[in-house]
Amino acid sequence: MLEDASYLLTAFGDVESASVPEAIEALGNQIIASGRDFDEFLTIKDPHGAMEWLNQETEIAKNVAEFMRVHGHRCVGEVSTRPK
Repeated sequence: MLEDASYLLTAFGDVESASVPEAIEALGNQIIASGRDFDEFLTIKDPHGAMEWLNQETEIAKNVAEFMRVHGHRCVGEVSTRPK
């Protein structure tokens, strides 16, 4: 079933939501490559604190802002295949 969903998301051209996993992975890789203490980030409990941490480095902040511009309106369960 996940294979079918993946096919549907990518087979019909520019499906914006299909790029979410790649964009998140790219941000994660950038954070790791920056040498910042990622364990510190994982201890942050509130979204504002997380954004402050991310915005401390210019390149990361720029890419987070772009991610939010493109995908910030999405919700966690938007593409959930599990029944409610």
